[in-house]
Amino acid sequence: MVYCAHPNCQLEVRGGLQGLKDHIINKHHAAPFLCYEEQCSEGGRAFNVKSSFIRHLQSNHPLSCDPGDDDESMDTSSSSNLQASTVSRESSNYEDNTRSGGASNSSDENEENAEMDVDDGDHDNIEDDFSLRLEESAARFVLNIRRHGNVTATTVQRIMSETFELLNTVLKWSRDKISSHLTTHEINEDIISKCVDYLHFEDPFMNLKTTEKQLDYFEEKFGLVRPERDGLFLGTRWEDKLDKQSGLTLPVQVRTTFQYVPLIKQLTAILNNPVLFNLIHKETPSTDGHYRSYLDGSEALSHPLVSRYPNIIRLVKWVDDSEVVNPLGSKTAIHKIVNDLFVIHNLPPEENARLRSIHLSSYSYREDLPEDESVDALLAPFFNELDQLESEEGVSIQVNNAPFTLRATLTAFAADDLGAHELLGLGSPSLNRFCTLCLITRHEFHSNIFAMGAMRTKEMHRRNVEELNRRGAAFALASSGVKRDSILTRRSKYTEFPAAMIKDPMHDLLRGIAPMEVKLVLHELCIAQKYFSIEDFNAQLKSFNYGIADMKNKPSPNITKSSLQKPMSYVMHQTAAQTWCLIRVFPFIVRRKFPKVPQNCPHVSLIVLLKRLCDIIFSDDISENDLILLEELIHQHHTLFVTLYPLTVFQEPEIPQHGNQVDEDFLEDEEEVDNPSSQVCGSTGTGSTRKTQSVVRPLQKHHSLVHYPELIRKFGPIVLYWCMSKRNALLKRFGAICNNFIRLPLTFANLHQISHTADFLDWNSSVKSEISFPRGGLKPAGTVFGFPELADLGIEEDAILQQVSEVTVGGFRYIVDLYVALPLLFNENAVFGKIRNVYIFEYQPFLVCEEVKTIYDEDFGAYKIDNKEPDVFTIRAFKQSSLLPVRPMSIWQTADGVPYLSPRNAIGDMLINITHADELE
Repeated sequence: MVYCAHPNCQLEVRGGLQGLKDHIINKHHAAPFLCYEEQCSEGGRAFNVKSSFIRHLQSNHPLSCDPGDDDESMDTSSSSNLQASTVSRESSNYEDNTRSGGASNSSDENEENAEMDVDDGDHDNIEDDFSLRLEESAARFVLNIRRHGNVTATTVQRIMSETFELLNTVLKWSRDKISSHLTTHEINEDIISKCVDYLHFEDPFMNLKTTEKQLDYFEEKFGLVRPERDGLFLGTRWEDKLDKQSGLTLPVQVRTTFQYVPLIKQLTAILNNPVLFNLIHKETPSTDGHYRSYLDGSEALSHPLVSRYPNIIRLVKWVDDSEVVNPLGSKTAIHKIVNDLFVIHNLPPEENARLRSIHLSSYSYREDLPEDESVDALLAPFFNELDQLESEEGVSIQVNNAPFTLRATLTAFAADDLGAHELLGLGSPSLNRFCTLCLITRHEFHSNIFAMGAMRTKEMHRRNVEELNRRGAAFALASSGVKRDSILTRRSKYTEFPAAMIKDPMHDLLRGIAPMEVKLVLHELCIAQKYFSIEDFNAQLKSFNYGIADMKNKPSPNITKSSLQKPMSYVMHQTAAQTWCLIRVFPFIVRRKFPKVPQNCPHVSLIVLLKRLCDIIFSDDISENDLILLEELIHQHHTLFVTLYPLTVFQEPEIPQHGNQVDEDFLEDEEEVDNPSSQVCGSTGTGSTRKTQSVVRPLQKHHSLVHYPELIRKFGPIVLYWCMSKRNALLKRFGAICNNFIRLPLTFANLHQISHTADFLDWNSSVKSEISFPRGGLKPAGTVFGFPELADLGIEEDAILQQVSEVTVGGFRYIVDLYVALPLLFNENAVFGKIRNVYIFEYQPFLVCEEVKTIYDEDFGAYKIDNKEPDVFTIRAFKQSSLLPVRPMSIWQTADGVPYLSPRNAIGDMLINITHADELE
């Protein structure tokens, strides 16, 4: 046997060189490859290329490379070793027969026949085992084809058919060649026939021909959790169907259902993954007073189950709608799908940021939901299972063949404005009582942007529902905003709703406040003050050097003058990530690229304050000082907003009017309009056009920001609850290529679970341990740049390091010349380092950085690099795992070449950073 070449493995590998090659590929081992064979003349030499290492073993360690030495110690349970052993025995029998010239007496023939009988039995076992493994490989092949939703079921069937034809063609050619070759050597025809028989096998796709057969196989072999058969009953609806006998279209009552994936089965499959089981059960609260997870908030201390069972599975759910067909087509309403999803909050943030951590609860057509229940009908089976999981006994399951008591609880719901109102049984967000957390009225909000009403509680909601039943909907909507009872307040035992309804920061900030304020500021600078044109601004957006770190998220230069002249339209054609990048880069473009803009322009300061708000809100590590600063920044931001736009009236351009119908381009989405009455129309006569005057008022999302500090103190970082889910992209992609729109929820549920099963089969490591890097040169540690600093980390002088240009760890790309946030000392302001070199040692990345001095600049909301002494710098070396979890940054420069670093979230204690900057000034 031979030893594995990887430093962190060094396992004994059976099967000779081929077994070693398979081991390296299956374990995803990368260079360097070290020889661990005993008595190696080259003293454990490291090889950068796998083929060179293999040649070294063949030349210097031929005995270790011989697979025949493994037969005596072979594990008989391994099918691959069994096959190798049988083939070895068959070849030895063949050699014995050929040496004897084929002559034998009757007793020898009997013995040979007996041996042949044994061999035939082994051959049958091997053939059966190979067929099973081939079928499993074919199933994995089909699973991986379908996991991304790029092909239809018909295409998958065609691929299977063509693949089998290709295999048959190759096997036929191989059989002909082998038979011809053995015949030329005068080999016995029976032996030739037996050898050729090895190259016959049945169609491996035989049990995978249809979607139903594939799902059955995936469920049995791969642990696929399927939706409930035939769906769960919702109600009935009338459809027009063709009567074949009469040829007329007649109304027919049909049964409506939704697709529900059992919660307990899903949690069982999750816990049977060793990686996830360990991650869930090693979660601990912070010890330094920072907010990093739900366990650090006050709700965890008061939650009866979480305080009693610290490792109980905590579920966070959200409900959202997806339009899976062409948004400009005629099927947009009838094919809108309601997604009911959940995540496990015990997992680290970097795990839940992956699509594979988003689990499906149910899918349904939006129009099939009962009007009196809405999404409550989808949540009912979830709460039925949750009652079992929250019971005193829990649910008994098997985890890795051992008994385990499964417990889980719902700790929060996350949603945008429309979703939160629907889930809590409230009316439209445009009503007078618009907040889901308190009872503030719209008049109170517009009179005082910092005003807050009485906080909604479960008991208050119960009284409001009683009032609704007693005094009617009109009174209830006006007094409390309650439209109907909610399953969240009715069925949730241990979580307080509406208080646990988390406002989604992505929708509030990046889809609401940020687009509004950017358009208002550009309207003031471009149209009102004429400091620059919108064309010049778009040109700067396009030409700005964003660097490698932000290149994917650079904003699109598509802002038009006509869109700015419609201030009541706050929709920007940017993704949330692009909007985030836009508010970060906004001061760099406006303050330095356009000299006419005053240095202390309050409109630009409004965007900078918004950027600084996002820095803290989008952080997953927040201190109490950060929350104090956040409260102060919210106060400054809101005060400046109402100062700049005190019910400002904008004169809009003439709006084309067709009779009584206003052009739809000027109508707003319900979620974006806070108060429809804020638009005042001024008629210019009885012609075909009219002018409007729009009053700029703060959005209700501005009010939501006031609740954020307290939500973070209760539930931990609010960024952990945001709904920036890309699971919908899988459905939209499949919907774009699927021509069958019958029972879409079932099709999408199966697709989601197939994709999830494929992810689970590949989920053999945590995100933080996923490391990839390009090939690099091997160097002794004593000769590399920064060795003294590396030596402090325990790297010996004769160690072999691999120098690479970049390394990707957990989705973060550490590239030479990018900047990283260095570890902080106690009460130390943020420190950054420029990556000078990247080394790989024992499959662990090490960074040699040049420390840079920075000062926090409140005018840009970024860190200004101090270049006063460019020749004096400090070299520091770090293991990548010791760095702060901040995405590496590129330098952003102003027009006069001053370099800045603009991280995406707060680093360290922001109060200390600002105080330190003030002291230096």
